[in-house]
Amino acid sequence: MKRRVKIVLAVCCLILVPVVGLLVLAQREAAVEWSPDEFCHRSVSYVHLLGFRIGQYDLEEWQTATEAYLHENGIASVLEEVEPRWYYVRGNARSFLGGPEEIIGPAYSKCVSMQCFERENDMLVEWSKSNPKMAAVFWPEFVKLAREERYRLLPELISIYTDFDDSSNSPQELREAIAAIQADGQQNGTPNEVMQQ
Repeated sequence: MKRRVKIVLAVCCLILVPVVGLLVLAQREAAVEWSPDEFCHRSVSYVHLLGFRIGQYDLEEWQTATEAYLHENGIASVLEEVEPRWYYVRGNARSFLGGPEEIIGPAYSKCVSMQCFERENDMLVEWSKSNPKMAAVFWPEFVKLAREERYRLLPELISIYTDFDDSSNSPQELREAIAAIQADGQQNGTPNEVMQQ
């Protein structure tokens, strides 16, 4: 009888030790990613083991008010002919037994500049509707820079939009301001900054 108990305990240990070890080593990661090709976000969860992603679930694609406006007006049409790129914005990784670790990705600056984490924020949309001439210059340039992955320039571009309106400025003035930001970025060696996750 004792021998049988010992065998059962040994088998349980052989099963439980690897399982517990995997739980200790495994990580769950809840992330937000952004696609310059689809011009939208997705919320996704990953499971990692020994540094490798072994599972993906809870996928949900969503748009901010500004992104919806850009799609509705044909400014950021989905690029159907390419496999969409998805870049990391931010996420939280935690082991099954430990606390969270925040991770910031390469597309974070773009999302902060567009208030992406306030999905219903429509300040940019309201400006665009009130200033259609400025918006017709501003947004195509913004989308172009985003699709070239020049995310570091986008916060600076967003920061100037309130300085321009249809009643006080010409489209050419806005074009010159945008060109100055791009030239400064090139001069300071702002390359395509992101790497696919």
